[in-house]
Amino acid sequence: MARTVRAEISTNGHIQIDFQGFPGETCFDEEESLARILKSLGLWAVPVSVHKKSVERIEAEIGLEEERRKGVSTE
Repeated sequence: MARTVRAEISTNGHIQIDFQGFPGETCFDEEESLARILKSLGLWAVPVSVHKKSVERIEAEIGLEEERRKGVSTE
C-alpha cells in the first residue's frame, strides 16, 4: 500500500491529519517530520489528541488499496 498523508484544515484552524499505509507506529515518525517541516515554515502544529486506528480500520484501508490494484491493467 502506498503511504499517504491527508490533511484537513477547518475554517477555525483545526487540523486533522490521517496517515495511511504506514506499518506499525512509523506514522508517529512521519508526524514528527511533518511537525518539523511546518515549524520551519513558521507554523506551530501541536497535537491535541491522537487517535490510533483499530485493526479493522487498518485492514479496511489495506483491502481498498488491494481492490484498486486488481482493477489496474498491465497491458
